[in-house]
Amino acid sequence: MMIDKLLGMIFPGELHCLCCGSILGSRRRYPICDDCIGKFGWVTENTCRICGKPLAKVNEKRGICYDCSESERTFDKGYTCALYGLYERALIMDLKYRDKSYIARALGLIMADRVLAEDEGGAGPAWDFVTWVPVSKKRLDQRGYDQAELLARFFAEALSEGRGRSGLDAPALKGLLERAKDTAPMKDLGIAERRENVKNAFKMKRNAVVKEKSVLVIDDVFTTGATLEACARALKEAGAAGVDVLTFASGGDHRGRSEDREE
Repeated sequence: MMIDKLLGMIFPGELHCLCCGSILGSRRRYPICDDCIGKFGWVTENTCRICGKPLAKVNEKRGICYDCSESERTFDKGYTCALYGLYERALIMDLKYRDKSYIARALGLIMADRVLAEDEGGAGPAWDFVTWVPVSKKRLDQRGYDQAELLARFFAEALSEGRGRSGLDAPALKGLLERAKDTAPMKDLGIAERRENVKNAFKMKRNAVVKEKSVLVIDDVFTTGATLEACARALKEAGAAGVDVLTFASGGDHRGRSEDREE
């Protein structure tokens, strides 16, 4: 894609840390310095078996978070890379609100590595297609890009580069989902209000494409999961055999406390 070439020419993360701006002494897999990358809350174990968020100590034994224990999920399995803390939030805010679209390349690569880590031994997840939670038209006009789409495309690109695992090669398909209505910002809503806010908010544009297929839906942040559930419901109603979800960051396992994406 032309955008890939342009981003590759101007991508400042090749030289500077995306978090603190310090000069990187050598090229590395992620454009984040050692000091900053050590401050991320990487999700590696003790995760919810349904949504994938890190579990509170009290929930580790049963293996399911508060939200999933109180909700019937429409998606099948969730994955995330890091807890939504100070450094993770700063990167996502830069990507979404400060015109730093190049950050999506690094986050997409991190997300691909997270999924590939699940595939050790070839028994990990596999999907036919990758898609994303579509931004509203208003937000798209304001930003000039859909950050979830960029994450999905860079994720799929990293996956297809293969690293020897062709079974995980899943193309990113544009136009599978679209917003059927405008929704209120999620940050000031309770859990029940969030679910009502996104009820019937998404619809399919290409039903036949997903029939009996497995789909991965990508977004930036997972907290209650209301938005991703609404997307999964639309996909399954269109005939998708399975729907998993993947985000860069996830909220913590706290009853009744969350901050979902704001679209």
